Amino acid sequence: PTIQLLIARANEGGGYVRYLWEKPSSHTVAPKLGYVVAIPNWGWVVGTGIYLDDVDAALEKIDNQVSGHIHKTMLLIAGIAILSALVVALSGLLLNVSEHRVADAKLKQLAQRVVRSQEEERARLSRDLHDGISQWLVSIKLQIEAAVIRLSGTPEQAAAAKLSVERTATQITDVLAEVRRISHDLRPAILDDLGLAAALEHLCQEWSSTASTPIAFHAGAQVDTLSGVANTVLFRIAQEALTNIARHAQATQIDMQLHADAGHVTLEIGDNGIGFNLDQIDDHPKRGIGLRNMVERLEAVGGSFSLRSSSEGTVVTARIPHSTAPVYPHV
Repeated sequence: PTIQLLIARANEGGGYVRYLWEKPSSHTVAPKLGYVVAIPNWGWVVGTGIYLDDVDAALEKIDNQVSGHIHKTMLLIAGIAILSALVVALSGLLLNVSEHRVADAKLKQLAQRVVRSQEEERARLSRDLHDGISQWLVSIKLQIEAAVIRLSGTPEQAAAAKLSVERTATQITDVLAEVRRISHDLRPAILDDLGLAAALEHLCQEWSSTASTPIAFHAGAQVDTLSGVANTVLFRIAQEALTNIARHAQATQIDMQLHADAGHVTLEIGDNGIGFNLDQIDDHPKRGIGLRNMVERLEAVGGSFSLRSSSEGTVVTARIPHSTAPVYPHV
């Protein structure tokens, strides 16, 4: 019947035929798909076929191989993803460590600068005490000792002793004035009593009267919100800026503004002097000391410093956040 089925299909014009046939390899009957075609001139029927279980086995083998490749590929992708995540995490850790090292180095440098500034301030105070008050006190002591001796002498000596005591009283007045000056330089009382704006206004008034350079001062609202340390920093910067103007600027007018916004208190000091080349500051170390002092003081309280200069004048800008804690409490 199978042969007849194949011949019938071939005589019908040929085509596929599904039938059962014995497999030579296993001698078992298995489904087979054949294709037959007739050759009328020769009276032949030609055909070929394939056992379907062999096809199923081949497809299953291919499926298993593909599944294995997919599994290996997924494992490889997962491994690459995990390795990439580890690399990113390690890079972030190394970057964080590097940033911490840089920050620590900057803090150490800042600490050294603060200590150096403190030592310079102590040295200046020591010179003021030694060259001024100390010599006055020695002179007063000698005059008092001489007056005590003269008081027990002749009337002429007693009169000379009186004059010596009067001179001593004048010198004591000078000593008191010098003590007040040093105290004001260390920390003006008005800064604690009335705040930063009043202290800067008083500084401008004193400067205008002694330096003969008019200063226009303006203070906005909400400018007395900083800590005592931050107020001292801005006051010192104002003093340093005015000193630099007096030494180098040849200015005839100075403008000082203190104002606040939502995040910062800003101090701006400008003059109409001759200005200078910012790129040449490093070539003049003495001239750059004051600027470095300003920068270091601001860095100690988390502030920022900017400087603009041209032939038409110079503008110094110092900004300190409202909420700031000093890196080092003594600035």
